[in-house]
Amino acid sequence: MSLAKNKAKKERIHKNYFASMLRLEEYKQAEKYFRKILKSNPDKPLYQVDYGLLLKAQGEEDKMMAHYNEFLEEIRGNDNQLKNSAVYFMDSKLLDYEEKAYLLGQRNRRQEIGFELGELYYNWGKN
Repeated sequence: MSLAKNKAKKERIHKNYFASMLRLEEYKQAEKYFRKILKSNPDKPLYQVDYGLLLKAQGEEDKMMAHYNEFLEEIRGNDNQLKNSAVYFMDSKLLDYEEKAYLLGQRNRRQEIGFELGELYYNWGKN
């Protein structure tokens, strides 16, 4: 099985490759990489969250926020995508967007997400 066909390896390689581009400030190379990967994986939270981190690293925080808001709006009806996005936002210390994803998901679901929100608020320092 090739690396490109193995989802778990592909995502692990992505995380390391992306982290290297950020450390080396290879922003143009990273932009090119994301244009390609987002074209073939537009609904993948991992890539969407990391693309926002690239925008932030380039000092484009307004573009990052617009990107995340647009992405969350696109997936608002998909509970799994929202939950996965919340996890990636949490991993990236983007707690405002983690909360947004959980709250959008709560509106869709019949089940409560009190535990996830409680953990978020505890980590965030909200009581």
